[in-house]
Amino acid sequence: MVNWVHCAAYLAIAVESYPPQATDVSSEPTTTSQLVASYSDFEVHSFRAGPNPRSIAWRCAQLRRSLDLLLFGAHSGQWESQCEVVLHRNKLSYCRAVGAGGAATTASSLIEFSGTHIAHRRIDVIAGPDGKLDSLPHELSHQMLAAAFNGREPPRWRRPGPA
Repeated sequence: MVNWVHCAAYLAIAVESYPPQATDVSSEPTTTSQLVASYSDFEVHSFRAGPNPRSIAWRCAQLRRSLDLLLFGAHSGQWESQCEVVLHRNKLSYCRAVGAGGAATTASSLIEFSGTHIAHRRIDVIAGPDGKLDSLPHELSHQMLAAAFNGREPPRWRRPGPA
């Protein structure tokens, strides 16, 4: 049985110590255009002159792998659905995607369930002026916890996330 209090504490520490150590990977991210790239469990959509979607997709996969090893001692395997990561140039683009409630945030996670399975995963994040995605590790933690709860919504006390 997993102790969720310890998991939350470890996850918070891992997110604080981001970026993760490099991990050997078997293949390169695939790019479908200059603005979209997929790697492992992630499909990243960027914007013109925005962060490189290939490197962000790879970075997401590496962070996920590091968190898996820290929390569970092994890689937990492929997710049922890829996580779509959408990078936004500014607050206007971000709020168009996530709604007016996003005005006070810089990133958000969407996790849609179909029964006990996660049908859709999405992270929207505003890229800083220097291209940094400071909120990405926190939003990824929401996706990780959803996977850890085996497709069930985390309890209410767990939903805000550990970071």
